[in-house]
Amino acid sequence: MIAICYDFPRDTGKIRDCEAYTRENGQVFRRRVNVIRSVIDNGGVYTITIDASDIPMDARTEAFPGVAPNLETGFELPPSSIIHDPVMANEILAKIDTWGQIQVLVYKRGGKIFYKKLPDGRYEATIERAKDTE
Repeated sequence: MIAICYDFPRDTGKIRDCEAYTRENGQVFRRRVNVIRSVIDNGGVYTITIDASDIPMDARTEAFPGVAPNLETGFELPPSSIIHDPVMANEILAKIDTWGQIQVLVYKRGGKIFYKKLPDGRYEATIERAKDTE
């Protein structure tokens, strides 16, 4: 299970800091937080393994036509387009869990998250965002 505690400044939509207690070594955890922050802010790719309970996944969702045939090869569950409204995005960020916050920020910055179900029932989540070009 992931347990990432971000402090999201409402004015910038960027991750500012994180303090959390997890089963992981603190140094490893901070490194993962920094990598996710970097992908959101600068672009790149990062893959993390998460529990099914951390994403909106249940048997009904797994049966969706766009998900079922790609469950073990990769599928996307993009959030509603309402996240692109700044007022609504701030309200959403204030009310949802950490993984939901990550999803909103990734998609607001033009990125995507692809999921793949693993044999143990957990999911591999790959965060992708094109690198910024000048």
